[in-house]
Amino acid sequence: MKTIEEMTREITHLEETLVKVSSTDISPDELTHIAAAVQSNCREVRPGSGMLFYVLDDPSEMPADARVDFLYHPTYLAAAILICIAVRAPDVLEKGTASFAGVLRACSGRNFHGHGYESEKGLVDALETLLKAPVRAFLEKHADVCPEFSAAFSAAIEELRGVCGGTVQPTWGKDENLVRRAKQLWSLWENSGR
Repeated sequence: MKTIEEMTREITHLEETLVKVSSTDISPDELTHIAAAVQSNCREVRPGSGMLFYVLDDPSEMPADARVDFLYHPTYLAAAILICIAVRAPDVLEKGTASFAGVLRACSGRNFHGHGYESEKGLVDALETLLKAPVRAFLEKHADVCPEFSAAFSAAIEELRGVCGGTVQPTWGKDENLVRRAKQLWSLWENSGR
């Protein structure tokens, strides 16, 4: 089993890759290489599920709360990277549509929530990661790539609005920082359509 430090380094690399593909001009060849590298690390954890997770280490060896950090979070990052590529260079992912859909399907496995009492915090964290990519533009053009992701993401955005408006309360009481973050994300989502 990898150490937490090793897995954290890999997550940092994914975060850097997301920044790179979302903010700079990259050649189609480099986008193809990045897409292939990301997809090569994605695999089914439960055979037959059609969910392709970005696997850092064997998740069966992880406690449930660690899977949010070391299985779902890297998968959200992988999805965000692939969404950036799909919007910027749709032809790059045409050949890998099935595996791309599998990554998106895996993202919807927890409906973007955290573990246990951190359910709402996990939702905000997941959306914070995914909204670094042009999700609205992707859903407007490619919602049919993975209908499960499209439906789960729409539901998550509605729940985010509930956190902003106070109709959804964190399990352990009001969290002003979480509400502030949710409002920032809601504003980002609303402005992404303009």
